[in-house]
Amino acid sequence: MLQDFERQLAQGRDINTLTWSDTMDIDGGKEYRFMKAIPTGGVCLACHGTQLSPEISQTLADLYPNDLATGFSEGDIRGAFVVTQALTN
Repeated sequence: MLQDFERQLAQGRDINTLTWSDTMDIDGGKEYRFMKAIPTGGVCLACHGTQLSPEISQTLADLYPNDLATGFSEGDIRGAFVVTQALTN
């Protein structure tokens, strides 16, 4: 779904409107799923941007040695919030 969000963003769609939802059959029941793109804002760039301070870079390396959540620019899709809810009759 994130690739679909990226495609829509590239086509000019407002990042704040990128959502998806569906009701799915799961294990004999129904589940509602909702996803919303997370836009990279200016404040996000301190830890997720392309030019991090040496202190931030070191802290990220220490706390998250396998982290790949840097290199973003403002307006990029940084991920998505996902909500799932089992539906009952």
